[in-house]
Amino acid sequence: MGIDPNNKPLSLLGRGPCLDALRGALGRAVAGVRILATVVGTAGSGVTTLLDVFAAEVREQGQEVRRAEAFEAQRSDPGHIAEDLGIGGRPSDRFSVLIVDGAQWADATSIAMLREMLSGSGAGGVLVVMGRRPFPGREVSALAEMEKVTAQRGALVTVEIAPLSTDDLASIAPPDLAGSLIAATG
Repeated sequence: MGIDPNNKPLSLLGRGPCLDALRGALGRAVAGVRILATVVGTAGSGVTTLLDVFAAEVREQGQEVRRAEAFEAQRSDPGHIAEDLGIGGRPSDRFSVLIVDGAQWADATSIAMLREMLSGSGAGGVLVVMGRRPFPGREVSALAEMEKVTAQRGALVTVEIAPLSTDDLASIAPPDLAGSLIAATG
């Protein structure tokens, strides 16, 4: 990971508030709440990097992190994400941090198992972090339904990764390139 002139990791430049939101979700989960955090961003916006950095922080705090990645080709493979995470769908009394990248491709069976974990009545908190692309229009998938139900009980944290600010972009790119990028993308 490169370092910009201000000693910030380039991959997290402008993403401090996103990481802070995940840290807040972790705090609530450690306190016993079952939390769903969705990290939403377009391809190349830094969702995976943010998830990597967050997972490393959680591990540094001594917490177990289980992670899986969903792919479009596996979408019809029932339970593949749940299997990768090592969950059986029933609530646990042990604190867990589960991270799924590419969640827009997660299979419905795995989503149902994660939803059951989030709605369970076990004593332990759980944090499920789902990195995904924005839903095109009005989404009615199992993932969108899980987000809706979790939001209704006040346990959804949504982190939207916005494009880099003009200042952040200017701090990592030569002035002529930064100017061209800003002019082209707004």
